[in-house]
Amino acid sequence: MGKMSFLLRDNRFWKSCTYIRKYTRRHVNLALVGQDDGKKAMESEQEKYILVHEMAKENQNREELISQLLNVFFAGRDTPAVALSNVFFCLARHPEVWKKIRDEIEGLTVEDLTFERLKSLRYVQHAINEGMLPRRMLLCIFFIH
Repeated sequence: MGKMSFLLRDNRFWKSCTYIRKYTRRHVNLALVGQDDGKKAMESEQEKYILVHEMAKENQNREELISQLLNVFFAGRDTPAVALSNVFFCLARHPEVWKKIRDEIEGLTVEDLTFERLKSLRYVQHAINEGMLPRRMLLCIFFIH
């Protein structure tokens, strides 16, 4: 593969895949055992919604449940990672924007980190939206063609 050898998956990759599947399998097995034991969840508003338990109610195929769970969690990790990478890339290319963001958040304390306070940081919000814009445009172009 020459210069493209980094694309090959080595033993560490396969060991990592085995590790995460084993971890996920353990939780799927616990959910399925709970189903098999006839444990019925209490019908109350205080009950926690546990995704694997709800999925196990619909499907008892272990391998399918494992794959579905991994897809849910990888999608939830990859999307914000790509979006934030693009925002940081844009900020690195526009130091004047980075300075305005730093000026806007200067003086914030840990106690200030509430949802409402973070949403009120208008320039930060606009910079994040602008950083995500090229990704959206690329998706539109992709779907148009």
